[in-house]
Amino acid sequence: MDDRGGRGSDHQLQGVGVRATFVTVHGTGHSLSTPTEQPSPDHLADQVANFLEQTLR
Repeated sequence: MDDRGGRGSDHQLQGVGVRATFVTVHGTGHSLSTPTEQPSPDHLADQVANFLEQTLR
């Protein structure tokens, strides 16, 4: 999803009370394994794990 569409979806979800976080990943396409992407794949995995931990409590 492009940045504009992702931010729009994030805003709509939050507007109806759904906790959502949109993260822009630079330097890659639709893969989460590009070594030069920012944030890094490991950092993204940590962000997802933290989000799920906080959200599913």
